[in-house]
Amino acid sequence: TLFRSELALTNYTAAHPLKVLDSGDSITDDSVTNGAWRAYLEKLLVTNGYVFTNLGRWTSSPAAGFTQVHHEGMDGAVIASPGLSGPTHGYAATNNYALRTLADALTNATPDLVLIDLGVNDMGRGRNPYHVATNDLSALLDLIFAKLPSAHVIVSKPTTITYSTILTPPYDTYRTNMLAFCDAVQALAAARRAQGQNVFAADLFSAVYGSSMLNSDGTHPNATGLSALANEMMFRIAAITTRPDAVTTPFVLGGSVWKYSDQGLDLGTNWCQPGYDDSAWSQGAGRLGYNIIGITSTVGYGPSTNKYITTYFRHAFVVTNNVTYTNLSVRLNRVDGAVVWLNGQELY
Repeated sequence: TLFRSELALTNYTAAHPLKVLDSGDSITDDSVTNGAWRAYLEKLLVTNGYVFTNLGRWTSSPAAGFTQVHHEGMDGAVIASPGLSGPTHGYAATNNYALRTLADALTNATPDLVLIDLGVNDMGRGRNPYHVATNDLSALLDLIFAKLPSAHVIVSKPTTITYSTILTPPYDTYRTNMLAFCDAVQALAAARRAQGQNVFAADLFSAVYGSSMLNSDGTHPNATGLSALANEMMFRIAAITTRPDAVTTPFVLGGSVWKYSDQGLDLGTNWCQPGYDDSAWSQGAGRLGYNIIGITSTVGYGPSTNKYITTYFRHAFVVTNNVTYTNLSVRLNRVDGAVVWLNGQELY
C-alpha cells in the first residue's frame, strides 16, 4: 500500500517555518510585476495561519504585506533544453531552462513545498505538448524527488495563451496546444500520486481564463489575474494541509471518472437525486466532451444538424459525518451552459 504524507501545520513554527520554493517563468518572476502572484499568495498564507519562508536565489522589492521576496522565477524560461530567452539572472538564453536552473537552485535549497508554474513559453514556442508534459516536466519532477523525496510539489496547468500577442508568430498561434498540455499535466500529477509521490495539480488555466484578467500583451496576468492565480494556489495548498482547527477535503479530483447520459433524453428531475439508478449510464474520466482538443472521454452529441440539448453527468462522493464543512467550492470547466446540482438541490 502506498501512503502520502500531508503538510501538517502544527509542524511549522517561527524557528522552523514551512519552506516554499516558487519556480516559474516571467509570470513568477518580477519582469512585468514586482512580486507577481507571490505577493498575493503571501497574504493568503499569512491570513490562513501558515508560518513559512520563501526560498530562491532571486529577490523582489519588499512592499507592504510582502516580505517573503525570494523566488526562482526565470523570465522566458522553458522546461527543457535549449533555453530560448535571455540572458536572465545570469543565465545565457540557451541555458534558461528549468531542468538546469532548478537543479542549480536545489544545490543549497531544501524546500518542503515546490510550486511550479511553467509551460507558457514551451507552448507559445510551438513545442509538442505531450512531450513537454510526459518527458520534460516528468524529468523535472524526477530531479526534485531525487533531492527531496518527501517534498510536496504542485504543478500548474498554465494560464491561457489564447490572447497572447508576444513574438512572431505570436503565442496564440499554438493556443490549442495549451489545452492538450493542461490535460497531460493533470494526468501526470495523478500518475505520480498513484506511485506514492506528493504531486498535485493547480488549475491556473481555469482560474485566469479571459483577456480581462491579462495585461495588454495577452500573456501576463494583471492584478485581477494575479489575485485569481494566487487564490488557486492557496486552494491547492490548503487541500494538502492538515491542521487542528480546520479540514479541507477535495471531494472530486480533476480527471475523476463520471457517469453520463448522452442519449438526448429529457430525464426530468429525478436523475439528480442521490438514490437514482445510473448503473446503465456510460462512464469516463474527465475532461468529458467532444470536438475540443484535450478531451479524455468523448460523449455522444446526436446528429450534426440537430445536436442534443442536454447531457447529464453524475459523480458520487461521501462526506465524513463527524466533520462540519462551512464552505463548498465548485470548479466547473464548461462550454456553453451548465447547471450544477447537489443531492437534488440546484447550486447554480
